[in-house]
Amino acid sequence: MKNCDEYWDIETAFLRGRDVLVVIKTGAGGTVNGYQDKYKKLAEYIHHRTGYAVLTVDNPAGADKEENFEVTMTAAEFANDVTEAADGGEVPVYYIGFSLGASLGAMYGWQYPYIRKMLLINPPLMINWHRQRNGLEQFDGEQAVVAIGSSDPSYQFAGLVDCIDNPCVEKTILYDTGHNLSVDMNAIIFGMLFSKQGDMP
Repeated sequence: MKNCDEYWDIETAFLRGRDVLVVIKTGAGGTVNGYQDKYKKLAEYIHHRTGYAVLTVDNPAGADKEENFEVTMTAAEFANDVTEAADGGEVPVYYIGFSLGASLGAMYGWQYPYIRKMLLINPPLMINWHRQRNGLEQFDGEQAVVAIGSSDPSYQFAGLVDCIDNPCVEKTILYDTGHNLSVDMNAIIFGMLFSKQGDMP
């Protein structure tokens, strides 16, 4: 994995690929590698199985939320410029967010129509829920999966996701799983990202 230049104090790492750009947004204060290299290993897992480009973006503590996401998407647009589309058209973005990264996707992902799929893992549903709900109800992509661990603090609020008025939003419960997912979950994360029939590359 090659570390790219910093974008406005946000660190990125990029694996070149084709057809699709997968963006991994870490939790608050998370680095592009993550604890025990969990984000790095997830990026490599996806890249090796699909050939897709993968951009990992860290999540500086204390950053303004909307600006943080805007800068993340600016970095994604740079990465998209060097990613070859399957049909020569626009490269779709699949967004994977963890914790705060998931909340940011829920709140602001709808503003970027090239984001076609989102996998939002353990977003803190008790924080800014109204903004997360409003964002997900406006999301016009193919699919947005909200995945919540059964031992995560947000689990007790998981029923809120069922109230979202958008047929492309779905909820998944990760049983026997807490807030911080391990490297052992990579296959499960991959499966959730490509959960629709015919999506598997």
